[in-house]
Amino acid sequence: MNRVLRHPKNHQKLFLGDNVKNKFQIMRTKDSVFRQKNLPAWIVVVFQVCAYIFVALSLRLLYRAQRFLPKNIGTLSRGSLLIANHQSLLDPFIVTANLPACVFFRLVPIYFPVHHFWISKRVFRNILPCLGCYDVGDTRKEKMLALFYTHQLLTQKKTVFLFPEGEISKEEIKEFKRGIEYFIQVAVNVVFVRMEGFHSASMRTKRKLFYSEVEVLKGRAFDAVSLREYVEGLKKGMN
Repeated sequence: MNRVLRHPKNHQKLFLGDNVKNKFQIMRTKDSVFRQKNLPAWIVVVFQVCAYIFVALSLRLLYRAQRFLPKNIGTLSRGSLLIANHQSLLDPFIVTANLPACVFFRLVPIYFPVHHFWISKRVFRNILPCLGCYDVGDTRKEKMLALFYTHQLLTQKKTVFLFPEGEISKEEIKEFKRGIEYFIQVAVNVVFVRMEGFHSASMRTKRKLFYSEVEVLKGRAFDAVSLREYVEGLKKGMN
């Protein structure tokens, strides 16, 4: 049986209060040098469908991971928020490839925040935005603007896929970055994914994917710590 995400005993204020929201508005200026490369949605859809057919499904057959899907996985739709721990560079393809095809096609286009290091490389600069990737920024101001952009995508009913650890963690799940609790408030619904065994290149490694129940979390207070603990304990609730 899947675990149910419960409120932490001591409710804390959400990360982005009125003061931070005001900062977002102030930083959202026309003279900002930080610009996300906004492509027409149909371009992202075409590239993601091609990647799903020719890359993601191949990875699914190659890794042959054991997956655990909730009964209500079909309730995912555009505007949903996908949250997973991060074990390899191929994680976005792996997680989306293991979704039922009908669910994947209902979610696209899916947008992924990507580390500034990758999206700043000339070889990736043009292809990554076509796959729905956007820059999380390098400076503090740029990172704040990227948070606002993520919030904007969700309020526009666009699907977002986040790795809240902010970096690859091969085994244990690292602390989630603050701010994730803000995004679940504007998402249509949320699904958490626990990845296990994808840090290893060996074909003998047992790999598992645990998808949580799809939940609507608007109006419920959570902090980054309780969300991390929930993802960490997903497999226990599905054994």
